[in-house]
Amino acid sequence: MKIIDKDSICFLSEMGHNRFLYPNKSFHNVIREGSPIRLLPWVGIGDLKAVEVAASCLEDSKNISTQRLVVWIRKKEYDRWQ
Repeated sequence: MKIIDKDSICFLSEMGHNRFLYPNKSFHNVIREGSPIRLLPWVGIGDLKAVEVAASCLEDSKNISTQRLVVWIRKKEYDRWQ
């Protein structure tokens, strides 16, 4: 687990080929500063990497029905937290 040190833009996931989760660049959100995240050892897509976060750590979580979810952050942010 890592704690992010500033608000960071993330992209929500959508299910795709073979039920894998892919970033949906049409829907973004913000992970709040001080939120714990878990870095996932998944292959990135473009300049994005996957992390797991509690829905309550997202700025706009009112329409999210799960407690934890996979979101995608820019690789430069991901590298900073490793």
